[in-house]
Amino acid sequence: MRTKAVAVDSDAEIDGAIGDLAREPSAIIVVLPDAFMATHRDVIVSSARRYNVPAVCPYRFFAEAGCPLSYGLVNDEMFLGAASYVDRILRGAKPADLPVQAPTRFEMIINLKAAKGLGLAIPPSLLARADELIERAADFCCSWQIPLNGCLWRKAAGRGGGVSNYVIDFTKPAIRDRSTSSDGMSMSRATYPPISF
Repeated sequence: MRTKAVAVDSDAEIDGAIGDLAREPSAIIVVLPDAFMATHRDVIVSSARRYNVPAVCPYRFFAEAGCPLSYGLVNDEMFLGAASYVDRILRGAKPADLPVQAPTRFEMIINLKAAKGLGLAIPPSLLARADELIERAADFCCSWQIPLNGCLWRKAAGRGGGVSNYVIDFTKPAIRDRSTSSDGMSMSRATYPPISF
């Protein structure tokens, strides 16, 4: 295996770099986590799709945009951690006295539609380890607690005490229930039959 780092500073450079990479046999893109890449995710995903180059991306929203696989830290937990630090500083703690904290939770999201479009066969062992599988574009029409086109997406306790996502999908029969979470927020959850391959 040979690796090649490419610095890009514009949409045109992203498209050109992916186009050049596509000439290599069995090429794959590994997108590193940074603000520029996150901002230009749609260009990365569309160029990778156009040139038929698989990509591994760092954040959930890349998989939602069409990247076949994302693996990275859970941003919600990082933001909540930052909020607690702000709270401690505002209450008088010295920033220099606060410990540096590293991410402790990572998630893997597999976009099955994107993988199929690239002709990739995802091994069952990898599918079993994924935190979430996206079957089609409609699966990610929603965001945290915001109604959009009649569906809600809400975080709730999942396997292993972690956080998982429940997506209301109007194309499959589902059992729906409403309850109140420990923080008093309304929560909507849908349960589906297991995914078959």
